[in-house]
Amino acid sequence: GGDRTTLRVLTSARDQMTGERTRTVNALTALLRTVELGIDARRALSATTIATIAAWRTPSPSTVPATTRAVCRAEAIRPARRIHALDTDLAANHTALSSALTAQAPELSDLRGVGPEKIAVIPQLESREAIDSAREIGSVDGVAALFVGPADLAVATGYSADTPEFTRLLDDVASAAKELELPVGTAVGSAAAARDLVGHHDFIMIANDASLLGQAARALVSEARGA
Repeated sequence: GGDRTTLRVLTSARDQMTGERTRTVNALTALLRTVELGIDARRALSATTIATIAAWRTPSPSTVPATTRAVCRAEAIRPARRIHALDTDLAANHTALSSALTAQAPELSDLRGVGPEKIAVIPQLESREAIDSAREIGSVDGVAALFVGPADLAVATGYSADTPEFTRLLDDVASAAKELELPVGTAVGSAAAARDLVGHHDFIMIANDASLLGQAARALVSEARGA
């Protein structure tokens, strides 16, 4: 019906605008890291920084020579203003989606993952190259957190998880996450191991789908055999 069409149209528009915003922010970040324009782009660009760039005045070509800095400054203003406009449109889209969802199925609004939300992008770092590039990876627009896959990282680096070398790799990720103000997480195989890491990580994945399925299967077989 009409309500469902409204939700599909608004969701499609949100996805299109979100994708454009991510591409535009990344392009602006790349420019600011290439040319010195007085903006520290080592971290993800904040809304305040983007607003500052958007408010810059574009010099008149007739009065200011077309130097590299002037050209790059103008090219920074254009995407910054586009991001600002997209933020305004996305806020309006969020409001419209919330209203449409409430009108169609208000009981769904209380469920996590339902409504005008978006999936969190969390890259999993599982190699030495990924650890070394943690700051660059975390600076990509849209990244919500950093996640270390310890088992695969141990295989990729040849370091056992209980070695000082492996611990230093984890410390490097934690340092990058703190600098970027991002949560950092990891995976463990048991609840006991998770409790040991509570003070060192913002979130922890206990086991995975394969191991949980295996545990459930073993328990079921054991129960069936009367063990």
